[in-house]
Amino acid sequence: MRDLRKSYERKERWDHNPRQAALNAILEYYPNHSQTRSLLQDRADHDSDPQLRKFAQEELATLSSFS
Repeated sequence: MRDLRKSYERKERWDHNPRQAALNAILEYYPNHSQTRSLLQDRADHDSDPQLRKFAQEELATLSSFS
């Protein structure tokens, strides 16, 4: 079984973290779901990938501007 908490290591600068792809899908299809904001906040605070943390912070700011 894979450890889901394991840090994602980018092999190339353009390489995408699969957790970011999942967040993109959630934001596209469920932007107003009650748990979307808390999921983004958790990833912004705790994800092991600094680029994903930054992405989550930016998306939180975007969601806040629509509130």
